[in-house]
Amino acid sequence: MKKRETRGKKKIGLNLLWGILLVIGLLLVFSDPIKNWLVVMDSENLTINAMDATTIEKNQQKKASFEFEEVQLLDLETVALARFNSDQINVIGGISIPSVNLNLPIGKGTSEYTLALTAGTMKEDQIMGERNYALAGHHMKRSDLLFSPLYKVELGDTIYLTDLKSVY
Repeated sequence: MKKRETRGKKKIGLNLLWGILLVIGLLLVFSDPIKNWLVVMDSENLTINAMDATTIEKNQQKKASFEFEEVQLLDLETVALARFNSDQINVIGGISIPSVNLNLPIGKGTSEYTLALTAGTMKEDQIMGERNYALAGHHMKRSDLLFSPLYKVELGDTIYLTDLKSVY
């Protein structure tokens, strides 16, 4: 009787191990499509069209991280965490390049979460519409996400920036 119980426990343990390995394998195979889907879903939620100038003004006053050296490659975990912590992303404007179909919110700073879902501002003291306005963003394998469309921009293409008060 004990032999059967031991054999049954081993079988359950082995099946559990195979199940875990299968889930890990599926996550590895589908991590890029899942990551892309999360970025698409969140950039739709963070769209500048859902904001007003007052919210953007308030977000400009908030503190943000500008430690670009700390930025890592974009992985599934970071995108998932950014989605759950999207309230930590302070949208302060938007960038649009119609010729390559790029429309992104601009978040304040270069934190991992900000750059996972938006373009981020490189310098704390820069002002939209005055001098250069440096932005950072991730390039992804899928050519229509985040800053990936920039490879198709040509000399003379129009680039729009807005803070919902003005379009630059």
